[in-house]
Amino acid sequence: MTRTQIAILVGILALTLAGLASLFAETRGWADEDRPAALASPAALETPLSLAPEIAPIATPETAETIAAEAVEPAAAEVAEPIDPAVESAPVTIAQAESAKWKLAYRNDFTDLKDVNAFESPAKVNTESGGKGSAKDLQKPTVKSNVVVVDDSDASDGHALAIYTRKAKFATPGGEREGWANGRMMITGQNQSPPVRVKVRLRMTPSVGTKSAVMWWPVGGGWPWEVDFAETFGGKSLNDYWGSRQHVRQNWHADINGDGRAKEQLTHADDVDLTKYTEFDLYILPDHMWVEINGRKTFETKDKRYIPNGPGFFSIGKALTDGRELRSRTDDTVFLDWVEIYLPSS
Repeated sequence: MTRTQIAILVGILALTLAGLASLFAETRGWADEDRPAALASPAALETPLSLAPEIAPIATPETAETIAAEAVEPAAAEVAEPIDPAVESAPVTIAQAESAKWKLAYRNDFTDLKDVNAFESPAKVNTESGGKGSAKDLQKPTVKSNVVVVDDSDASDGHALAIYTRKAKFATPGGEREGWANGRMMITGQNQSPPVRVKVRLRMTPSVGTKSAVMWWPVGGGWPWEVDFAETFGGKSLNDYWGSRQHVRQNWHADINGDGRAKEQLTHADDVDLTKYTEFDLYILPDHMWVEINGRKTFETKDKRYIPNGPGFFSIGKALTDGRELRSRTDDTVFLDWVEIYLPSS
């Protein structure tokens, strides 16, 4: 073989080795130091999948599986898994991707009654009549003495705001009486319009013949109606579906047909032990509203007919069920550990 032929063969061999090195570089998995920022940074994992940059095809199954898992597996606290397996979580949206960008605007740990407006119904609306009565009648009487700060070893700081249904003295047109009365409260000075986020930590006691509603309520009776994002109903015993406080419902009302009754509503129920402290997180954006329970999304809507479009405030209301003279009724309490209100950070 001549020197010329040897030189040609050496050149061909060099080109072949260079090509193999290039091919290997394209097919190997991303290393931490050189993978794109879209895959390397934790913040990128919050990016909606529809906005994530395309990933070039990977040659080996091992690297493909690793990068796919890193690209689409979100942190549990960011994209919630529904509590009820039957509820299908909607695709991640831009609004949800932005949901972490909130700043705390208000917090109340209820060491006292600061900012708490406890309702007292006037004598003329308090009823002594028996029978079932309307739902509105059975909310009365409301008394301030049923909204108090109490010691609670299960609360984060050892005390909580207690909102009771229990026997108390109240005024009627016929004079002072004692009987079943409800607590009702609202947070004053914190009226907010969407976008707004309301987060609470609370627990409830098992009860017969009472109901409670944790609400975002319209200022001045505006927008659709109230948003009940943690509501319970009257049980027949301390161990049944509602009396045991092992279930909670969201009832998002709207007066769509204009009859003033707000019978149109979106409703959803979850299995959750409300006798233990539970966190409810309500997100209200102009075109999207959803609730999370203990960090997991359980219910949502994009139907603007049900979404508040003006200022609202936080409130808890209570009522009797199954008639005022129900003999099996028991005391009922909502213990509110704290409430937080968030606004967009920018």
